[in-house]
Amino acid sequence: MLKYRSLRRKAFSLILLASVILLFVISVINTIMFTISTLQGYKRETAHDMEYAVSLIDADYLEKMYLSVRKVYESIPDDIKENPYSDEYINRLQGFIDDDFWKAREVLVKCTEKTELDGISLIFTDELNDRVIFVVDGYEMENAFVPGQWISSDLAAIDTPEMIRDIVASDTLLYLDFGEANGWVATNYTEVYDRSGNLMGYASSDINITDFIRLMFRSIVVYSVILIIVLVLSSSLISRDLEKKLIVPIKTLARTAQEYTSRDKTEEEALPEVGYFDSLSLNTGDEIETLWVSLSNMERDINATMRRIRRLASEKQKAEAELSVAKGIQEGMLKDKFPAFPGRGEFDIYAFMRPAKEVGGDLYDYFLIDNDHLCMVIGDVSGKGVPAAMFMAVAITVIKNIALPGKSISEIMKEVNNQLTENNKESLFLTLWLGIYTISDRKLVFGNAGHEDPAFYRASEDSYTLHVSDHDIPMGIMENTEYSMEEITLAPGDKIFLYTDGVPEATRADDCLYGTERMLKCLNSNTNLAGKDTIEAIRKDTEEFIEGADQFDDMTMLSFEVR
Repeated sequence: MLKYRSLRRKAFSLILLASVILLFVISVINTIMFTISTLQGYKRETAHDMEYAVSLIDADYLEKMYLSVRKVYESIPDDIKENPYSDEYINRLQGFIDDDFWKAREVLVKCTEKTELDGISLIFTDELNDRVIFVVDGYEMENAFVPGQWISSDLAAIDTPEMIRDIVASDTLLYLDFGEANGWVATNYTEVYDRSGNLMGYASSDINITDFIRLMFRSIVVYSVILIIVLVLSSSLISRDLEKKLIVPIKTLARTAQEYTSRDKTEEEALPEVGYFDSLSLNTGDEIETLWVSLSNMERDINATMRRIRRLASEKQKAEAELSVAKGIQEGMLKDKFPAFPGRGEFDIYAFMRPAKEVGGDLYDYFLIDNDHLCMVIGDVSGKGVPAAMFMAVAITVIKNIALPGKSISEIMKEVNNQLTENNKESLFLTLWLGIYTISDRKLVFGNAGHEDPAFYRASEDSYTLHVSDHDIPMGIMENTEYSMEEITLAPGDKIFLYTDGVPEATRADDCLYGTERMLKCLNSNTNLAGKDTIEAIRKDTEEFIEGADQFDDMTMLSFEVR
């Protein structure tokens, strides 16, 4: 269970949180601006000091030194060059250390002593191997590099050639590094050109910025503490004012709403003429007053609606009871026990019906006219709901009464049509497929009164195909209509798949129909299945196709197989 927190406490927390976030954003912005400004100052100062130091070195010597060191570096074999600290490598570089070298180094050392820099070096880069090669290193003697000695980011905390180019191109970017001995150190680079304006390499310098970092963090802490104290005090004052002008009216509405919702509004005495919210007086002149008026109107509407609901409840219960009875009658008339004819191994039959509403207008039936003749029926009544279900129940009864031994399909269908047409005040009609299968010689005689074309499976061809033929008019429209019939002979393993239009007309949310083509594809992908499994495969395929859309029509299927 969630812990209860008052609105005042929540308001105080929200105001404080918003203030802290604002404080954080302001602090971050100020810190960034201060840092950028300071780094720009360090950048300009170090660049000026390096340019001054380079200008004091003899230009001819400097150009000669860069060219010579680069030439020797590139000429050293790779196996020796791999270790810049080996005696063999360093011996190849000793020739650069002469009086001119010491003079140039002395210039860098003195410039370092007269400025805030920790050291200045002259370098060039090996882009291919990601290395920095020293020409003249003005750092302390014990840490200084020999001309031609190199270092990379793999060996120490130093910039890559790519990073050096980025630092040179930027107004604020410096390479920052922290060490236990020296603290925070910022490294800057500036380009060194020969007299013809060609880039020879770079000047590198370090400056200790530990004091700046400490000052920055100290300022942030002090600034944040002062602002937090101010924010806590101001948040407390604002929350008190909010409680008086906002929270108290809202709590009044909440308490009244709780009292109202706790009452059982299905009882007549729970609906007084003067409502709970009408008894309040919240003339605040803002959205709270609008909410109060809206709740008062809502209460009156709910009370009026509950009174109407009580008047309609008995009628609804009566209608539901009648619908439940109709559903039970329909389910009782449709056979659902399988195997349908235990002990008869000459054939197998299975059927399924799912109405779109509580009751539907689809029908199916199968029964033995005599020991050698099986009658199969599937149909679809126009319309849905209770009227269609009643017409369907009448149709099943009439068909059973008329389908007697010795009568032909044409005679049966004509008599059924005549009886359904009589007193058909609702102008309903029935599409019907009716067939009689002679078990002894495997002959099927059937007629089609405007119903869907059946799908026949021939075991010899191992495929389902639609049996397309001319249809007669549906039943219940015109008396004395003549109905034609067809006759085919089936073989063991042959099957018949009958269905209503609810199968091919199963519709997705985008109004795309399932269709007979997909139905046949599903049937032909499951030719080895028995009748029940075949129908289940079609049912699952249609559900997968419609992707959860509502079922708009009854869906009925019947499968028959010769054994």
